[in-house]
Amino acid sequence: MPIVSFNARTINSVYDNTVTLLARITAARAGYLDYLVNINNAQLLNVPNLSAFTPTVQGRIDTTISSRAAASTALSNATWTDARAGYQDYINHVLPFQYTTNVHSVYPTNASAITVTSNATAWTKGNWIEVVPASTITSNFIIDEVHVWVSNVSVDYEYDIGFGGAGSEVVKFTGLVATPAIGSVTANCTLKTPHKITIPVYAAANSRVAFRCSDSSGGKTISVKIGYYLLALA
Repeated sequence: MPIVSFNARTINSVYDNTVTLLARITAARAGYLDYLVNINNAQLLNVPNLSAFTPTVQGRIDTTISSRAAASTALSNATWTDARAGYQDYINHVLPFQYTTNVHSVYPTNASAITVTSNATAWTKGNWIEVVPASTITSNFIIDEVHVWVSNVSVDYEYDIGFGGAGSEVVKFTGLVATPAIGSVTANCTLKTPHKITIPVYAAANSRVAFRCSDSSGGKTISVKIGYYLLALA
């Protein structure tokens, strides 16, 4: 259009469009031009049709994205620790308590059973007595049976198993019964077969294991050993 043909209305229209265009070119958007130096010709050929960049599209770009998960729901490294991440390494393994190629063992081995004395009052638990000292079994292990010798055939016994340091034992099993079976005992008898624990007890490597007991008379003793096996996985 020849310059002479411009009238006031045309000039105002061009001015308005120019102002609108410049309003869309913010400092942030202008900064994006710095990235063009890294774009090659092949990439330029794939630039989409810019005519689609309408004010509506522009508005969507400026809108805060609200569909993403809130930062407060993110899994922090306080929850997702290195140790927990490391457990993923075991996913392809058979669970270690399903089977083991390790030999089933008894503790103490080649030694006398540990004597545990009940309280002098009937059905009152006595003190915790250490059966497996800390740092003795140095791999993770499962206690699956308890060998119990009782001191009196006419007395009923119960015992607990606990883990932890002296004075801070945590009960893992309570109220396990140690009563001699008819026909299986002699004077100063023994249970001739070990007690099988229906739900085996997991123990971390180096755990200290202690027992305490009570009886129907008071002041009697049991002697114990544990049967265990090391886990297939460390």
